Amino acid sequence: MHYGISFCVFSAVVFLSIYILDIKTYGKSKLAILIGIEDETDIIRSSYQPGSKVRAFLKRLQSKLAPMLPGLAVKEFDSKLEWAGKPFGLGGEEFYIIKIGSALVMPVLIPVLILLGGGAGTAFLLVCLGLLGYFVPDLWLAGKVQERQKAIKKQLLNFIDILVICSDAGLNLSEAIKRTCEHQKGLLGVEFARAIKEIEMGKSRRQALEDLARRNGVDELEQLAHALNQAEQYGSPIVLMLKDQAKHMREMRRNKAQEAAQTSSVKILFPVVVFNFIPLMIILLSPAVVSLGRSF
Repeated sequence: MHYGISFCVFSAVVFLSIYILDIKTYGKSKLAILIGIEDETDIIRSSYQPGSKVRAFLKRLQSKLAPMLPGLAVKEFDSKLEWAGKPFGLGGEEFYIIKIGSALVMPVLIPVLILLGGGAGTAFLLVCLGLLGYFVPDLWLAGKVQERQKAIKKQLLNFIDILVICSDAGLNLSEAIKRTCEHQKGLLGVEFARAIKEIEMGKSRRQALEDLARRNGVDELEQLAHALNQAEQYGSPIVLMLKDQAKHMREMRRNKAQEAAQTSSVKILFPVVVFNFIPLMIILLSPAVVSLGRSF
């Protein structure tokens, strides 16, 4: 057991050291740009970015293992990574390789532990840790997706309100979105600013909004993009549509709050029983139990 723990600590220290060295190199390169010693194009060609060596290693593994990876799983991870905002610039194939690597780290130690005198129980524990390691990246990615989508949902209603004000002032949809992005900072503002840039580069507004909804995976945002496309297609007033969307979202939030309030009594029942009722019964019955024990 202690061999496995030692190996985990050693691996963590090695990877952390590599990452710190990469950041240090990147900081030196940026300082060289600021004081004029090196040009930015030279830095880009040298690929000094935080974690660039780790990503280069993953790229080499990806080029060799990509034909063997299941396509459906890779596409699913691509979508989830896009919903999470592409953390560390990872793609679906790279993420799948990380899952496989995290699953194999512990079982690879089994022969070493057998040679060092480890028992079957330790080997079984390492296999279980390997299975756990396979699913740890999924849990991390799910947490990232949930965190990002929650932030977008929180910002969406305020974004629509500001968009309504800008549209009421006489701005067209693109200009209203631009002005709203200037006032509404955060993930949602960045995403809509990206959509506006795509429109300016020649992509249709319908396609840009559909891509915006697809790469975030938020139902409310998808409904907003669909409503904007429908209003543009049929010539409906955008202001009225946005007000209806804001009203609908407020009703949905109110309904969710009411559902949460109704279920709170059920959720609090178990803590009340465990932390109040059971200690109270122990306090009340313990003297009777002690007296009964003494009588025998």
